[in-house]
Amino acid sequence: MESKGIPHTAVFRVLVNGAPESADYNVMPDDEIEVFPMEEVDPDELETIFSSPPAFIADSHLAKLGRDLRLLGIDTLINEEKEDAEIIRLSNNEKRMILTRNLNLLRHGSTQYGYWVRSEDPDQQLDEVLSRFNLFEMIQPFSRCMTCNGMLDEVSPEEVREEVPPKVREWCDQYHRCKDCGKVYWKGSHYDKLKEKVQRVINKMQRQG
Repeated sequence: MESKGIPHTAVFRVLVNGAPESADYNVMPDDEIEVFPMEEVDPDELETIFSSPPAFIADSHLAKLGRDLRLLGIDTLINEEKEDAEIIRLSNNEKRMILTRNLNLLRHGSTQYGYWVRSEDPDQQLDEVLSRFNLFEMIQPFSRCMTCNGMLDEVSPEEVREEVPPKVREWCDQYHRCKDCGKVYWKGSHYDKLKEKVQRVINKMQRQG
């Protein structure tokens, strides 16, 4: 199939004469082949393929998509210029779905979990991934660190007093800290813009529901 340009990661199941076979099966004369693409798999059935709850790794060209998924609380690593082999290793070890527009990465023989993002528009990419992997019910906005993907814990003003600018302490009494990298978050000037993005996604989820 890959000789025809179809990555093996795009195939969910191959049946040869009614029996399951791998995507690299050598076709014999008179074989009856049935190929079931990932696009036709029910999103709930995808849990049998990779991690549950779903986790992702976005390549460097889809960093904005990766950040948007993190904003919504979806477990997403972002490739920081790692070699393809390292991306594939992380994906395979942690059962993370690779999000990419690089078909060569998906055709790599070691790649087990990968999805070719169709859209070139960042907002449409987010909608595409949320819909394809049925992620709407998993949305937990502002629950992950935008820097490292770690989970955020609420902390008291006293705990972060020395880490917050004095002017912020004058008006803000709600803070969160990343459990992994320690970064402190509060509702700064950019919060309203991020909240609008989140609300757009939630509104779409409600319309679909």
